[in-house]
Amino acid sequence: MTSPVRSVRLAELAEEPMVLLDLPHSRDYFQRIFSSAGVTPTVRYRSAVTTPALAVVLLTAANTRPTRRAQAIAQLCRERLRILTE
Repeated sequence: MTSPVRSVRLAELAEEPMVLLDLPHSRDYFQRIFSSAGVTPTVRYRSAVTTPALAVVLLTAANTRPTRRAQAIAQLCRERLRILTE
């Protein structure tokens, strides 16, 4: 059974640590998105290195329930991966 899709506002993610792909077009793209929403992201790490696609693993600690943010990200990953494999 899939969870209902819920929109997440950028402001809800502002305090979450972010890895910024620090290449000219990518950096500018993400800065424009956050800026247009009036949000300053919390950039924890920067990377100017591109890597091949990696497997995605979503884990939840035993006897815990993921936050709404974590649930939304997990649902987004499932949807995107499903689109890529169809």
